[in-house]
Amino acid sequence: FRSQTAEGLGDSVLLLRYSPIYITPFSRHELGFGIGARIPTGEDNAKSNGITLSEDMHPSSGSLGQIGWASYTYALNQAATMQINTSVDYTYNDDENNRGYAFGDELNVAVGFSQTVGTKFGYSAAFRYRTTNADSRNGFDIPNSGGEWVDFVTAIQYQVNDSFSIGLSGRVPVSRSLDGALQFTTSYSYALSLSYAL
Repeated sequence: FRSQTAEGLGDSVLLLRYSPIYITPFSRHELGFGIGARIPTGEDNAKSNGITLSEDMHPSSGSLGQIGWASYTYALNQAATMQINTSVDYTYNDDENNRGYAFGDELNVAVGFSQTVGTKFGYSAAFRYRTTNADSRNGFDIPNSGGEWVDFVTAIQYQVNDSFSIGLSGRVPVSRSLDGALQFTTSYSYALSLSYAL
């Protein structure tokens, strides 16, 4: 058994967000909606030991995707430093990469808790459910692709200034229900993220 790894810049996400309800000194509720796009900005032809990795192990998908997103947050205290968060997003993948590969549409649902410590640091923990349709190559479904995943995701974040933040997150598998007789999938993973808000 040989372990295979890939690293590098992943996809970028451009998201336009609208919040008709947000947390204030008089309200502990926040509701947000967003639409956006996933843009392939990283490597989608990664190799390990001279062998090209399967598509879902590349840092980048190599294709465009459209995203719909919604979230609800409830502040547990008046200062809103402790919050319960729920979110759902759907990614529509109709674009193929340069090898004719298209990822199946994807639904993610997450429920978690977050806390801000002081003005700069924060942490969060959540359970995330993910389900995807079968992937395809040149318009034909790939049998051993798609399924359902449940992960535990934890993260820490540092707010550099009002607009820019840095985050580090990790994902631990809880359960897997994969379609087909044989399917490879990622196990533990971690990511470094940079966020800029206008």
